[in-house]
Amino acid sequence: MLLNGRRHVATETLGVDISAMPTTALGRVEILKDGAAALYGSDAIGGVVNFITRSYFDGFEVRVSNQFIEDSDGDQNIAAIFGSQSDDYDFMIAAEYEQRGELKVRDRDWALRPFNDNPDGGWSSIGNPGRILPAFNLG
Repeated sequence: MLLNGRRHVATETLGVDISAMPTTALGRVEILKDGAAALYGSDAIGGVVNFITRSYFDGFEVRVSNQFIEDSDGDQNIAAIFGSQSDDYDFMIAAEYEQRGELKVRDRDWALRPFNDNPDGGWSSIGNPGRILPAFNLG
């Protein structure tokens, strides 16, 4: 992952957290699916995503949204960005808050069908931790 062409590396336990970046500060996203090692180095052999922030932003902008989703608390988002520029400097600060309501599978009758109706979909015997269901009784 790149931010304005500069590489961000993952920690030893987590990857790069792109959710920490306010979307209101982004101007565009470049996605190179093929090898981009010539431009971005050996980490980009399989492709790269480059997040480019807005530049020369002057003013104040606020974005608020609320999405109603039946059987949940819905999704709420608020974002703000402030920028100022002159001949000597270019300054920008942005913040964003997002809250997503929980939506349970049992609230959508079409999402989880009984095993007899759909034996190949949505069921697995190789969960983590593993789960073994005996097909017959040995005793």
